[in-house]
Amino acid sequence: MLSKMISFIKNRPKLFGQITSILFVILIWIKFTFSPLTRPMRTDELDAFSRLFHIIYLPMSNVWLLGFQYIMRIFSLIPDNGTFLNYRLGIYIFAILSSIVIYLIVHKVTKNWIYSLLALIIFLFHPLTVQLSVLTLSEIPWTFFILLSIYFLFFSDNKRQLFLGLTFYVISETIRYESWFMLPILFVYLFFHFKKDRTLFIPSVFYLLCFPIIWLNIEYQVSGSPVSFIFEKMKCSVIGKSDLSWHMHKVITTVDKQLSVYIFPYLIILSLLVASFFLKNKKLISFSIGSIYLLACFIFQTYISFNENISPRFFYYFVPLIAVLVPTCLSQVINFKNNKILNYIFIIPILLIVLRTTQTEDHLYYSQLSEPNLTTFRDLDSINLKSNETVSVCTNDERIINLLEYKLGYKNFTDCKYKLYLNENMHGKLMIKRGNDYLYNDLRKWVSKTTFQDYVLYEF
Repeated sequence: MLSKMISFIKNRPKLFGQITSILFVILIWIKFTFSPLTRPMRTDELDAFSRLFHIIYLPMSNVWLLGFQYIMRIFSLIPDNGTFLNYRLGIYIFAILSSIVIYLIVHKVTKNWIYSLLALIIFLFHPLTVQLSVLTLSEIPWTFFILLSIYFLFFSDNKRQLFLGLTFYVISETIRYESWFMLPILFVYLFFHFKKDRTLFIPSVFYLLCFPIIWLNIEYQVSGSPVSFIFEKMKCSVIGKSDLSWHMHKVITTVDKQLSVYIFPYLIILSLLVASFFLKNKKLISFSIGSIYLLACFIFQTYISFNENISPRFFYYFVPLIAVLVPTCLSQVINFKNNKILNYIFIIPILLIVLRTTQTEDHLYYSQLSEPNLTTFRDLDSINLKSNETVSVCTNDERIINLLEYKLGYKNFTDCKYKLYLNENMHGKLMIKRGNDYLYNDLRKWVSKTTFQDYVLYEF
């Protein structure tokens, strides 16, 4: 084994150097980012708790696609340490794999491992990647399958690899609806890509449409409408009384702020997108157009109430885009040999862009709890709820429900079934909003009563 390794190093020193440098950067990243995985998940992004519930129980939803929960279920084979380490470690692994795919994409364009390594570093050490890599959200797994699809579709002429690209894209369609929105762009690309062999275009389109068609049919069978998920998401905006709906100026202003504070300043993003059109690389241009198109789709969705809020993670696709564009633009400037002064003029601003990321981005947006949620966690700890107890909850407060489910390990949490406790032979705990507790003030029906925040906890 050792002799084979020595032979590999001698025969392929450059490849060995690339692999070593990639592993070195990844190990440094792990050293600085792994510790949150060893602790309970703490974030104000309550969707992380609800998505974790979906992974554990694999419930069918008429809003959320099922690919994420089934893919993440693979990591249930990893032992858990009580913090749902197994599933969160799965997200963490997808972040690392995504960085490697970004390395490969940039290497295909620049033919230079230094620019490729720079792309990997920009992606991994971006604050959003660091924060999202330890939360059970779908952005990072979706990014991995999209990037893998781009690699095989855009950077390969091998028909077998094209099929792999289409397959990975179909998998991404099962995770997030953004892949559905991107289909028109992809169809245009495939139409021109298969101009020498049109017989492959129709089967490819049909293959990409298979899952959306199947899902819409499932929606129809379950709810009577193939697009019920649209109305369900719009209902969330109505319930949440979003002030963004039908106010384009507010939507654009909020998007501008989110991009500038959590991704990159929008002027820098715009400059890089414009610069990408001068790289004379149709594949990178397609990558840029796709990202701009997704942003336009998101703005329109928020305007019509399809999205009830604007969160930085919704723009996460700009992080891999910037990670690819910065090194490729830099490589083009440095390779411009006619004027060395211009090289230095352009190199310095581009490097400052990368430095700005680590200095001005919000490093804590997804990795800290606001005071209300922190207080709720402390209260839940103080009332000594145990994971082997069954607790019924009578409230529509999703914040309380999500945090309580997580506290109980998603094992013994039930909906409001207070009528069962009218039976003196029933035992358990019941949480009810204060004001309705008059129903349970008969001492014959409960043995203890604890009040916290706006809730009363009875033990029967």
